[in-house]
Amino acid sequence: RSDLDGQCNEVPPKFYYFFSLKNNISIFPQSHVTLKVTKWGGAMERYEVLIVGGGPAGLAAALSTARMGIKTKIVDSGEARNAPSEHLNNFPTRDGIHPQKWRELAVEDLRKYDEVEFLQDRVLDITNTLDGFEILFEKSQAAMVNKIVLATGIKDQFPSIENIKPLWGKKVFHCPFCHGHELKA
Repeated sequence: RSDLDGQCNEVPPKFYYFFSLKNNISIFPQSHVTLKVTKWGGAMERYEVLIVGGGPAGLAAALSTARMGIKTKIVDSGEARNAPSEHLNNFPTRDGIHPQKWRELAVEDLRKYDEVEFLQDRVLDITNTLDGFEILFEKSQAAMVNKIVLATGIKDQFPSIENIKPLWGKKVFHCPFCHGHELKA
């Protein structure tokens, strides 16, 4: 924040939230901690918000931050869970759309906001510092962020059934809401 201008200021909230992927979230009452914030002066890029995951939840979060004028970076591996599926359902105005087409439309909506940047990469580590969170990426230069949205989705664990992977999303389904209507007899 430019209003800090190199000075130290006490942070006034009643609770402080310290977050790291290596640890659980810890909440400390204000009486137990005095946190000083100084102006960040590093060479890394700085963002207000980092969104980890470019699926429906991550892109929806990015639309909200973009419309509020918040500098946001979305990092996504490009490996969508629903890539094998032929359609995406339960999305108003887009029921039955191909998942990749939906993502393209959502990204197109976000491109009109200068506050949003996209990065195809993986987050390797998040370190809590007094100046925010330092983000270490697999391929890209590290960055500093003030807030993190984890929208990573889930990874399917396939049962030990021979030849199940080629059928996933075509003949074998994980979600009755996504595919049940089309398959009912």
